Amino acid sequence: MKRFGLTLVFLAFGFAFVFAQKNKKEDPLSILTSLKPWEVPFIPPTVGDTIGAPDTLYLDLKKGEKEGAWVLHFHVFNDESLFALSFPIRHDSLMKFDSINLAGTRTDFFQTKMVNKPANVPNTVTVGLFTALNPTAPPMPPGNGLVMKMHFTAPASRPISIRSTATISMPPGLEFVTPRGLPIHPAVVRKGDSTTPAPDKKPVKPAGSSKTKKKG
Repeated sequence: MKRFGLTLVFLAFGFAFVFAQKNKKEDPLSILTSLKPWEVPFIPPTVGDTIGAPDTLYLDLKKGEKEGAWVLHFHVFNDESLFALSFPIRHDSLMKFDSINLAGTRTDFFQTKMVNKPANVPNTVTVGLFTALNPTAPPMPPGNGLVMKMHFTAPASRPISIRSTATISMPPGLEFVTPRGLPIHPAVVRKGDSTTPAPDKKPVKPAGSSKTKKKG
């Protein structure tokens, strides 16, 4: 039964990657093609994790070694073993996606990497990572650290920030999968974003703080 469940997970991931590219009429992201540069939406995923503490994805965009190079770092906290991970990302229209790199990360031993760039929804990339297409393959153990680097290039004169990349609602979705086929939807933290909301209005002045003039 476990192998049957894993087979269904593989099929679901595979079909999701294919339909995300071919199914133009029902694509939920078609409206995003009209966005202007810098208008990258951040769609917080619905966190769903029934095992211990919520798993968390930390996104950190840094300058690369060469001029105009940018690297999006994917750090993951997970308190259970993971068999597969999928990351749907939308990026600034003037940024060009180049490649992914797992070297030196927690997923360095993963044998299957899938990268999908839907032709009908520009500026989007979905990456699927699997330990292997084998139900007996070792999963990524619980831990916290770097799992992937995503490389981009952009005009050297363009100021780029963390808002230039964001997770989005796109099949197969931001999802982690346990060896038993249980899907987990992690929380997302974008390093560089302000965590303190701006006040809606100025604070009210405390009563009695102003001096009253004496009549004389």
